[in-house]
Amino acid sequence: MPVARQARVLIIGSKADSRYASRRVRLSDSVIASPMVLGYVDAGHERPRGPLSRTRQLVIGPGCEPIPVLGRIHDLPRLIESNRPTHVVITQAEGSMTRLRRQITMLRAAGVTVIWMPDPAGDAPPAPATGTPAIPDRIMLFRTRRISGPAMKRCLDIAVSALAITLLSPILAVVALGVLIGSGRPVLYSQVRIGRGGKPFRILKFRSMRRDAEKETGPIWASSSDTRCTRFGQFLRQTNLDELPQLWNVLRGDMSLVGPRPERPVFIDEFRQVLPDYDLRHAMPVGMTGWAQVHGWRGRTSIRKRLQYDLDYIQRWSFWLDLRILWMTIEHVVLGRITWIPRSRAWWERRQRWP
Repeated sequence: MPVARQARVLIIGSKADSRYASRRVRLSDSVIASPMVLGYVDAGHERPRGPLSRTRQLVIGPGCEPIPVLGRIHDLPRLIESNRPTHVVITQAEGSMTRLRRQITMLRAAGVTVIWMPDPAGDAPPAPATGTPAIPDRIMLFRTRRISGPAMKRCLDIAVSALAITLLSPILAVVALGVLIGSGRPVLYSQVRIGRGGKPFRILKFRSMRRDAEKETGPIWASSSDTRCTRFGQFLRQTNLDELPQLWNVLRGDMSLVGPRPERPVFIDEFRQVLPDYDLRHAMPVGMTGWAQVHGWRGRTSIRKRLQYDLDYIQRWSFWLDLRILWMTIEHVVLGRITWIPRSRAWWERRQRWP
């Protein structure tokens, strides 16, 4: 029987978070199989502030061997060459990831698996994120039941989407007939969006605009007064009925019921110019609804705020949070109100320009 290759792990970040990460990596083979922690790299300083002793060690805690302090972040190319790690764990908050983009790109170019631990107490499930060089390969989950989380999420997606397609089939048929009568074929409209790991997929919607509308205008941001919409299409957008075919995307596994909303590649390129951390949201499956949307950040609202809520969702993820977001979405769609934030705040936030 072949012996599993031992993973060589390097930890980058602050001392406190790196101590926690080292303990968890050593104690949990489900995070990294057969781990051997090589040492710690201090991400707190970009410039050298005197030499570090080769014998310096980071104390982990009772019952754990200390790990060597190998150097600072500017030493990383040399440390990768000399230590040959297979995995790097980054214990930085998302706000600090911007200045590590160059290092993440370099690590992945060298074939090193990069894992981002957004919060020592975080609940984010591991997910591949390989579409852009500066995206970590996965988010690290440190819960006892870390393996069951993504499986439960997928089971929820399959059960709810299959049931919804069955129960809503009369409504789907009526909407399809309305589109057909109002503006002819095609009834459905597909569009390329970016999903988990930066992977493109075709999202499905009921067609709400005139045929070939974008040939006249090119890709533009949708608005409530979009002149490209048909009369029936305006109704579909106001009631969110145009989104129902995405249940098929959920059933197929292109997306989830809950997660960051998928965007078009052309808009993502624009967002990256303003928000270098934007690609971090692609570490989770994209969703029909999300933490940002149920707090009023949808449509033509601040991209910066939506990213903050998306990353907060990744850090706090749990099966129960997904159920809570689904309930809040149903409340919004059925009752037509956002009761979980003050009305004055919702009114103000909807009037801010993105990003």
